[in-house]
Amino acid sequence: PILQNCVFESNNASNSGGGIYNTSAGNPTLNSIIFVNNSASSFGGGMYNSNSSPELWNIYFESNSASSGGGMANVYSNAFIVDSVFNRNFASNGGGLYNVQSNPEIITTIIYNNSATQNGGGIYNSTDGNLIATNVILYGNSASNGGGMYNVSNIPILRNVTFSGNF
Repeated sequence: PILQNCVFESNNASNSGGGIYNTSAGNPTLNSIIFVNNSASSFGGGMYNSNSSPELWNIYFESNSASSGGGMANVYSNAFIVDSVFNRNFASNGGGLYNVQSNPEIITTIIYNNSATQNGGGIYNSTDGNLIATNVILYGNSASNGGGMYNVSNIPILRNVTFSGNF
């Protein structure tokens, strides 16, 4: 599907994908979308991608929450994210973004003021996935480990990425 100029606000999922859940090669294209105050008990307060490769252009994630991936969670997924913002999202792991066995590409995006009680306030990357980030700013994010970014068993590729004021 193609979604444009939509708002996902105050939605809740008892499991995953509070705002939207993409799976089984569901590869949507989203443009100018707002995800605000959505929640999920497991993955992806704003958006959950499982075996999916969505294209996201000009997306705003704010005040979403989940156990993993407050703003967005990617599991076996390759999200392409451009000109987007992740702000004030919350999770145990991956306040802004949570990536497991995924290869997301993030371009010209700001990830700020997100928080995680455990790992990866801004971004959490784990298990055989390789994040590619270009012209990305991560600031003011917080976590017990990896305020800006937490990496385990992966090799992120970072080009012109700024980390500032994460704790």
